[in-house]
Amino acid sequence: MSNYQSPGLIRLPQPEPAQRLAPLYREAGLSAGQRALLRKYLRAMAVLYGVLPLSEARAIVVQQAPEVTGEQFDAFCAIALREEQPYCLVAAEQLFRHPPAGQDGALYLLSRELLTGDRLPQLLRAQQGTSRHVPERAPLLRWQDESYSEPTPQKRVLQRRLKELLPTVEDAAAALALAAVTVRRLPLDLGPLLRDLSQRAFLSKEEQRELIALLLDFYNNARIPAHCGHTPLEVGRTVVLDQKGDGAFLQLRSGKVGRNDPCPCGSGKKYKRCCGA
Repeated sequence: MSNYQSPGLIRLPQPEPAQRLAPLYREAGLSAGQRALLRKYLRAMAVLYGVLPLSEARAIVVQQAPEVTGEQFDAFCAIALREEQPYCLVAAEQLFRHPPAGQDGALYLLSRELLTGDRLPQLLRAQQGTSRHVPERAPLLRWQDESYSEPTPQKRVLQRRLKELLPTVEDAAAALALAAVTVRRLPLDLGPLLRDLSQRAFLSKEEQRELIALLLDFYNNARIPAHCGHTPLEVGRTVVLDQKGDGAFLQLRSGKVGRNDPCPCGSGKKYKRCCGA
């Protein structure tokens, strides 16, 4: 039996109006600036990781934001349980039938979009045993925007091709934003994105296949929640397009890349001097 609870069983407190919570924040000694910063951090981590123990989120904030103490972080979260935000805070008992050792009563930070469907148990399973990638403060806070993705060479190539294939710059921007959201979801499913592209412009079979290859390059170099913010390339679990006859399918290619191995991105450099830098 799985140790993960169904997301449908997670019950959240009824959200309360901001004007009712504001006095509580002031009584806790939290300024408006501190509250705004903590909301930015929680939202960014919910986008980048999907789910993580609140204790880990606390450690990241205390290390990166000297203007907030650990006690202030705790006080904020005790009140933020009742806020309406894209993220939420849930007890370990709501995620696990048998919480991990030492996690009884602990809280987890969770993206609200994981409260529907079965992606939350899949994500928790996928993250097991993987260390967490923690960007510096400024790069981490850029993840507040759910359509954000790092400006990798693969993203620039995809962006340029979308601008060439789609009717307007706005169409290309919308498709790129959807691609950034799509690659973070588990399991990887390019179907909705390809249908969106087909609605925006007529694409030949060759152009569709080319875009799939570019999207997979983008995915393999994107930071995704399933790998705790690492890229598939960094953990050695990339996806490739495998051609079979007249059809094509996606295939997982496992095996961690050695630091002195040629970089799989095709640059010709060693991995440690390219994507592994």
